Amino acid sequence: MSDEETPSGAAAGTIQRYDAAVSIGELAAQPDAMERIEKHIQILARVRKAALHATSPAHWVKFKTRDGLETLYLDDCGGELVRKYFGIRIFDVGDPLKITTGDPREFGYSVTADGVCALTGERIERITGIRTSTEDFCKDRKGIDLEKAVQSAARANCDGRIVRELAGLSNVPLEEVAEAWVNTGKSTDRIPQGRGYGTGEQRQGRDEAPADTPDVSPVCRHCKKAMQLRKGSKSTDNPTGHFYSCPDFQAHKDAGLKSYTINLPTWRAELAKRAPAATPSAEGARATDPGGPAGAPKVTPPSAEEVFGSNKRTREPGEEG
Repeated sequence: MSDEETPSGAAAGTIQRYDAAVSIGELAAQPDAMERIEKHIQILARVRKAALHATSPAHWVKFKTRDGLETLYLDDCGGELVRKYFGIRIFDVGDPLKITTGDPREFGYSVTADGVCALTGERIERITGIRTSTEDFCKDRKGIDLEKAVQSAARANCDGRIVRELAGLSNVPLEEVAEAWVNTGKSTDRIPQGRGYGTGEQRQGRDEAPADTPDVSPVCRHCKKAMQLRKGSKSTDNPTGHFYSCPDFQAHKDAGLKSYTINLPTWRAELAKRAPAATPSAEGARATDPGGPAGAPKVTPPSAEEVFGSNKRTREPGEEG
C-alpha cells in the first residue's frame, strides 16, 4: 500500500484499530481491564525503546533549557527510520505549494498530509511541512535542482512532523535515549548541539577570534551595548569571515529596527583612523570623549556607508545583527 492511500479496508476518513478499550467506561465493563492496560503499556514501552535503539546520534539535535534540562529533537531522517516501528502511515498528501517573496532567490514550499498510527489508532490531519531556499542544504543549488530540493525537503518535513507527533518523539529526554543506547557504542555526547549551548559559532567551534582582534568593540547604534564578534562566510575583503553584531539583534529586528553588522577589517580600519586623536594625557582624552574618564577614547558606531558599502552580504540564519 502506498503512503498516499488510506489504510486497506477503511473508507476515507476512518481508521482501523486493534482490539483495545478507548474509554474508562469500556474498560470498566471488561473483567480483564487491568491486564489489558498493563499489556498496552508494555507494548508501547517496548516499541518506543526499540525505535530509539535503532537511531544514531546524527538523527537527533540536542537542546538545553535555561535551567539546564537537556532534551532531544528527532530530525526528519530519524523520523523515516522509526516510522515502521509504530506502524505510521501517511496519506492524503497534497501537492507542493510554492511560497514566494519579492526576491526570486528566496522562496519556500509547503506540503500538507494526514497520518495514522496503527499501534495506537491515533490519527492527525492537515499537518504541514515547510522548507525554504535559504537553508544550508540549498547552498550551490540553482534552477530546477533548487526547486526540486526544496519541494523534497518540504515533503520530508511534513512526514517528519507527523511521525514525531504520533510517536511522541518531538521532545525526548536525553537520559531515555542514553538508556536505549547502552552497549551499542553510540553516545549522546556525539549528538549535534542546538539552542542552549551558546551561539552557532561556539557550537561549531568557529568562534575563535583572530590574534589581532582589537580590545575595543563597536557599540550598537540602537541600544549602545558592546557588539559581539561572530564568524560567518569568508569574502575577499573579510578573509576570516569575522564580524560584529549586537547581542540583542533579534529584539531589534522584532521591534522593526534596521539591523546592521560590522566586518572585523572595517572596524580595524575605523580604529586606525581614530588612533591619532587618542592621547595619553587627560586633556586629550577628554577632548576625544568629553565627560569620559581620562585616557578612554570615545567609541562610536561607524557610518552606514562603512557598514553597507562593500561589506553587505547574506549571513547564516541567526547571525544577522
